[in-house]
Amino acid sequence: MAVLRGQKEIPMHYSISKDQGKTWSRAKSIGFAGHSPHLNRLSTGEILLTYRGAIRKKGIDWNDVSSIFTAMRISFDEGVTWQGPYLMSKSSGAYPSTVELKDKSVLMFFYEEGKGSGVGVFRFVKPANVLDHLIHTRLTYSETFRILNRFTEY
Repeated sequence: MAVLRGQKEIPMHYSISKDQGKTWSRAKSIGFAGHSPHLNRLSTGEILLTYRGAIRKKGIDWNDVSSIFTAMRISFDEGVTWQGPYLMSKSSGAYPSTVELKDKSVLMFFYEEGKGSGVGVFRFVKPANVLDHLIHTRLTYSETFRILNRFTEY
């Protein structure tokens, strides 16, 4: 599965490959707007989709940082339907990525844009039933490097 970013009022689209990327299905609407999509299949089978979203007013203005947020959705059916969005940050973050750690927690990181920007990092666990009770903790800069350094040693 690949997700293509949306543009203005055009939602993100997705395409499926059943031969490891040699051929792809015709792109279909995923049903919601977003930029910078990132997919990650968890060891339990669910697919996480992290992306930069926008609040719809009369139209989406991707340059209006006050309406941009970083979000996550989860699919339990191979991307046919998506639960969420789960708001991860009200900052105008972009290019969020996730990695599942050995302890089954998920590390999400992204960069922030605008005044006072930096790097956003969250480490969270997925409850056994649904992601409705998302637990996330904002890590300090030093904790971020400690976790990433431990991860990159594997």
